[in-house]
Amino acid sequence: LGTGGLGTITDIVPFKDYIYVVEKYPGRILRTNSDFTKKEIWLDKSNEIYCAPEDGGECGIWSLAFHPTFEYLLLSYSGSDNTALVEKIYIDNYGWPLIQEKDIIFYDQRSTNVHYSGQLDYSEYLTSFVYSTGDGFNDIGQASMTTSPRGKILLLESETSLNIPLAPIISSHYSTSPLNNILAYGFRNPWGITVWKNTIIVPDVGQELYEEVNKINLDLIMESETIPYYGWPIFEGKRNQYEEINSTSVDWISKTKYYVNNESIYDGYDYLVNNVTDAVFWYKHGEGPFGTRVAIIGGGVIPKGKWQNYYVYADHFANELFLMNLITNEVVSTEIKFDYGFITNIAAETKENDTFYIGTLSGEVVKVSIRKTNE
Repeated sequence: LGTGGLGTITDIVPFKDYIYVVEKYPGRILRTNSDFTKKEIWLDKSNEIYCAPEDGGECGIWSLAFHPTFEYLLLSYSGSDNTALVEKIYIDNYGWPLIQEKDIIFYDQRSTNVHYSGQLDYSEYLTSFVYSTGDGFNDIGQASMTTSPRGKILLLESETSLNIPLAPIISSHYSTSPLNNILAYGFRNPWGITVWKNTIIVPDVGQELYEEVNKINLDLIMESETIPYYGWPIFEGKRNQYEEINSTSVDWISKTKYYVNNESIYDGYDYLVNNVTDAVFWYKHGEGPFGTRVAIIGGGVIPKGKWQNYYVYADHFANELFLMNLITNEVVSTEIKFDYGFITNIAAETKENDTFYIGTLSGEVVKVSIRKTNE
């Protein structure tokens, strides 16, 4: 499907009667009908996107999510001085963004220009937006520290009356308090998050060992009154690489990190190791059945058809497609052959059976329908 010369695609959002296609850089959003015969630039942020002189490849627009009322959207992108931003933009009665009516609702200035993550979705369960952040690459131990916004799944623009529990205090300073909008922590660089019923699906890009699919059960958070920790930077897959390997030659989570409970101070590392939530699926870096596996790209949940309630995602480099049964967590994979470049985004089509869209590094959108082998 032609996109009219867009650059790398970082998000595809089918919403109501249109499909919104997000270009990473220079930073535009295309609005099109379902067969891509009527296309127009819906929003142009190219004069606000910042890329450092030595960009790490992640600058630009990362994601968008609409409020169900279509009164406004949230947009995540890179601002000046390596800043991760989430902007609230209002929409007029004719369905166009009101460029002058906007608010910055998340701001995080970093010393590096990689591992932003910056993925958005809306949760009907929480009546709130959810937002993923990467570890920032330099001090990756912040992913495990609940006083930092990095390496987290955060609640934004909350309208919920649910009493979300507070995360435990994991910090380098035992007198501090945790952020009050953390839903989960311990992620490296999630690329594509998906809300499905009472679950947030988080694909996390590994460093050199494993790619992960994690599931955050929101009912379990409410029942247990505990904010879950998903392992990074201690675990990758189920391997405790803090004890076994340290390829970065940095102290990923030093013994000076504290866990504070009822004003008593404990070792943070010990708490994290004993309270980690495992990924539901992971695969190794390196040679797979269809090519070299390098980085997981999150997708969407197929809502209709024989593949209903399957989560579809891919490996960026191998062009290997995975389908996970979200009831059983069973996974199948297949090679996807096309000449459109590496996969950068996947989104489920909401109105057609067993159909989804793939966005690519070269700026293409490919519409895919799948069937089971006995059909």
